[in-house]
Amino acid sequence: KEVDILFPSGSKDKSLEYIKQTSTGDRWEVIEIEIEQLGGTIHTLLWNSAAIYSSDEKTLIATIAQGQDITERKKALDALKESEIRLRELNATKDKFFSIISHDLRNPVSSVLNLTRLIDESIDDFSHDELHSLVRSLHKTTQSAYNLLENLLEWSRLQQGVIPFNPQPINLKEEFGTFDDSVLEIARKKSITVNIDIPEGLQVTADRNMLYSILRNLVTNAIKFTRQNGLVNVKVRVGDDNTVLFAIKDTGIGMDTERINKLFRIDT
Repeated sequence: KEVDILFPSGSKDKSLEYIKQTSTGDRWEVIEIEIEQLGGTIHTLLWNSAAIYSSDEKTLIATIAQGQDITERKKALDALKESEIRLRELNATKDKFFSIISHDLRNPVSSVLNLTRLIDESIDDFSHDELHSLVRSLHKTTQSAYNLLENLLEWSRLQQGVIPFNPQPINLKEEFGTFDDSVLEIARKKSITVNIDIPEGLQVTADRNMLYSILRNLVTNAIKFTRQNGLVNVKVRVGDDNTVLFAIKDTGIGMDTERINKLFRIDT
């Protein structure tokens, strides 16, 4: 039999190239070559080799090689690397979680504290309409903090894998023809127009809560980073393979390439 029966097809050419090198007198210090057993099981072996010469010390007679099976050791190392990557992700997630709490949650809570202090100290100086305006502002700020807290808790559950996934048919126009008042209020304050373009009768199969959470976050971010009197467009269309494409476009500040490359890295 030819020696290439030893090697799995995926690494056969590379392994044969290694062997060809030894026929010129080269030797391996330490290389990894995979061997395929008769049953199809693939083992990784750590090989070294030596060249055997005739008495003139110039004519190559043969090559001898030996290999040590390191399959289990390699599996253990791979598992260790995966655990290390997962640990890094968990630490980065925790850091990001605390960063959001300290940054995004501090602002609305600070606003609530200031408003309640103002009402407490000067309640007799305000007219009924002024008090009503302050309380309305207090309610909206508290609602904003509550929504953020809900998002954080949902993200926490998502990291733990405890959010139930319940896909069901959804009429997009009926469900997402508008967004809740807290989102639209942010847009109104900045005089931003939010256009929602969803074809009549378009249905998808999805988890309602998850889909709404995704769209709400994307639209909120679009409003947040769009300047005064800007425009946010939500457009839904049927794409290839009967999939549905959601596009959220805005006239905001945009992102440079460096920031785009960091989008899906939890550590940044």
